[in-house]
Parts: sequence; structure tokens; C-alpha cells
Amino acid sequence: MKTAVLIISTFIILTSCKTETEQTNLTTEKTDSLKQTVKGSDAQTDNECDSTKLRDFKNNIQEVEYKISEDFQNEIDSIATVFINNACKKDSLFCGEIYLKDHKHYHNASGQDLFSFAYAFKNSEKEMEQESASFFVFGITQNGKTTFFDIVDDLIGEIQLKLSGLETNNNETIIWGEMSPYFSPDYGKFKLTISKKENKYEFQCKQIN
Repeated sequence: MKTAVLIISTFIILTSCKTETEQTNLTTEKTDSLKQTVKGSDAQTDNECDSTKLRDFKNNIQEVEYKISEDFQNEIDSIATVFINNACKKDSLFCGEIYLKDHKHYHNASGQDLFSFAYAFKNSEKEMEQESASFFVFGITQNGKTTFFDIVDDLIGEIQLKLSGLETNNNETIIWGEMSPYFSPDYGKFKLTISKKENKYEFQCKQIN
């Protein structure tokens, strides 16, 4: 009789331990799944985005219709071509013909305007979201001349870029926007500070691995 009671007690203990282990594993799986966030979506976890950053985020530009001059088009196309040729030299995976997928232009009351040109590899239309590109050439124009440009890319995946604000003060120019590269830990709202010393990006969100 004592032996039977001992066996039953042992079985209950083992079953209880197994159930607790399964529950722990299930909780861990659910937690991990929450951390696997798609960049640019509304399902971002709080610990990836710091709400204390970019409190001075600006939305002070307005998108406008803009007829691209031939000279301006050639200038940006040349920048894009040099960039992709250099990328191809470094890694043959990034070789391929590109095309201009989209372009946007923004007006700012200060007299400086922003532009954004989206380029993608040909035959990538079915694999890429409408707002995405392989890389963006974006920058500032003043009196019809390009005064600054930069390139953001995700050649192995895709990237989205939306410009939101522009401000110049204390010998610095600041561009605000949102960026969603597929293969990068930094994403979300950003602040690009342009000065004589350096160009510095600060992102609100950082993916946690």
C-alpha cells in the first residue's frame, strides 16, 4: 500500500513539474514573438523605441508638385549611378540595373527645400512594397542648387524613407524624418544633424536581438 502511494505521489510531482515547464516555455515563446517586430509597423514593442528621444521632432515641410529639370535629374541620376557602381565593386551581389521608382519634393518657409529620389533594382517590383526602394538619394536645395545630399540604403532588402522637417540654427542644419530599413537595427523617427564637423543620425528606435 505504501509503495502504491509513493508511486502515485511521484507521478503527481513529475506531472506538475512538466506542466510548469510547458507553461514557462509557452510564456517565453510568446515574449520572444513580441520582440520579433516588423519595422515600420504599429506592432513595435515599447522597449525598442525610446519616447524620450527626439522630443523636438519637427513637421514643418509641405510636399509639393515639382517638375524636375533635366539638369537636376541628370545630377541625381549621376549620384545614384556612382553609388550603385561602387556598391557593385565591393560586392557583386549588389550589381544590377536600377531605375527611378519615385521622387518627392518638399517646401520649407526658410527658402531651403528638401528632395527625395527612390531607386530600385529592375525586376524588383513584385518583391518590394510600393513605398519601398533599394536606396534613396535625398537632400536640400536652395535657389535651385543642391547644397546637401546623402544616401540611405538597404540593397539586400528594402527601405522606406519619409521626410518630415527641416531647420537651420547655430551653424547646423537638421533634417527630421522616418526611416524603415529591413536589415538594420536602427529605424523609426530620426534626426540628421548636418554640420561642418560631421553628419550625425539619431534614431528613436533600435531593434533588440
